[in-house]
Amino acid sequence: MTALTLLFLIKIFVTLIMVAAPLLLLSKERLESAMAIEAKSTSFFRLYGVAILALLFGYTGGAWQVSQNVFPIGVIIMGIVSNGGATLVLIKTGTASRSKFLTVFFGSITICLFLVLAFQDAAMSKLF
Repeated sequence: MTALTLLFLIKIFVTLIMVAAPLLLLSKERLESAMAIEAKSTSFFRLYGVAILALLFGYTGGAWQVSQNVFPIGVIIMGIVSNGGATLVLIKTGTASRSKFLTVFFGSITICLFLVLAFQDAAMSKLF
């Protein structure tokens, strides 16, 4: 397993549990309370959950590329944009204080992905 594969697996697992599953499974009322927004129907939350799930499939494809010894530049850029964007939105909207874990998590993933770009050979090297 490489450092990049491990990063992808952590991203997939944490985001699936903390973001995608709640958006796809929780009630409208619970989601409105947790996210401090109102929606006329659950469709808004469910669509967001599906979009997050699609990103996770992108990371899965990236992990497969790494297993084929191909550097997944597209997945890295996708991750920087999505995680960096999420971090900036959470900070800019003032919701970072309510979502400290996710703000730090998304920000950390962004930093790690920039490091992966800078140190591609190390990121693609086997850890164990």
